[in-house]
Amino acid sequence: MPDSTAQAERARIAAKLAARYPPPRFPKAALVGLVAVLAAGFLTWLVWAAWLHAEPAVTAQVSAFAFPSDTRADVTVTVQRRDPAEPASCRVIVQATNFENVGEIDVVVPAGTDKLVDAKETIRTLRRGTSASVSSCRLIG
Repeated sequence: MPDSTAQAERARIAAKLAARYPPPRFPKAALVGLVAVLAAGFLTWLVWAAWLHAEPAVTAQVSAFAFPSDTRADVTVTVQRRDPAEPASCRVIVQATNFENVGEIDVVVPAGTDKLVDAKETIRTLRRGTSASVSSCRLIG
């Protein structure tokens, strides 16, 4: 007898729990499948974006600079383009000891055949500079 009473009690509790906590609206397998598809799509986009931006269209760096006077900076900028047939423009800034910009110029590299080009420029400055750097580069056109 005690077994049938315990079974009845378990059945009553199970029915009460089933009424309180209904089954989910979406099947668990469908939810797992949806999450897997979204994760695969996100990873595909991530790989595509990383591959696309792994080699920018144009990059540059200051390879040499000198300050022959208080109002002049001689700068050599090395520009690398993915496609040398496209012209590029890079902004070079000169900074003073307090990191204030004291001069800037846009270095334009015309279309050519070399991917790697050295451009030498003279920049007028407001006062003596201490460093030169490339702040941005872009393709023209």
